[in-house]
Amino acid sequence: MIRSVKRSKADAEQTREALIKAALKVFSTKGYTRATLDEIARAAKVTRGAVYHHFTDKADIYRTLLLESSRKSKDLIPAAIAEGGSFLQIIERVFVRQLAQFESDPELRAQALFALRGDYLSIESVRQDIEIRHSATLAQLTKTFAEAQAGGVVRTDLAPRDIARSFIALQNGLVHLSSLPGQPNSISESAAALAKVLLAGIQARD
Repeated sequence: MIRSVKRSKADAEQTREALIKAALKVFSTKGYTRATLDEIARAAKVTRGAVYHHFTDKADIYRTLLLESSRKSKDLIPAAIAEGGSFLQIIERVFVRQLAQFESDPELRAQALFALRGDYLSIESVRQDIEIRHSATLAQLTKTFAEAQAGGVVRTDLAPRDIARSFIALQNGLVHLSSLPGQPNSISESAAALAKVLLAGIQARD
């Protein structure tokens, strides 16, 4: 009986993961508006009933898909900090490794590109969730750079919020550019160069 329960839970988790992967493929191909639950179910090779067992509706699947990237990268920053070094070295390490993770994980990269399309802006409930997440990320980065300014590491003639926005914009811009025809496929190589540009622009001047 115990084995049966464990197997059922494992099967349920596999079905959920299959639905998330299928949704990523369908949404990326057709966009949120044109995608249907039937198409997602077929792509995952499950019934429509299985979709409703795990998700409330199409918006719920979309929200889950966008939040998956946060779950996958949650351990990256603590690990980068634990390695030690100066503030600027840690910031460079985080910047480069986050982008390297996008490059090495096709699903994570697809999720990032999918999010940059901005389909969620037309879905009120999802838009609110994403805005809260983005605001929290921006607030944390702003606080981090403000503390670095107070410690004399980062130049003080720039607003911490603007530095934080630059960090995010450079990352998002590189992910977007990497998807365009004729652009270099390696995000990691460009990430290292962009990190140096960012650091050169924000470090305290003698």
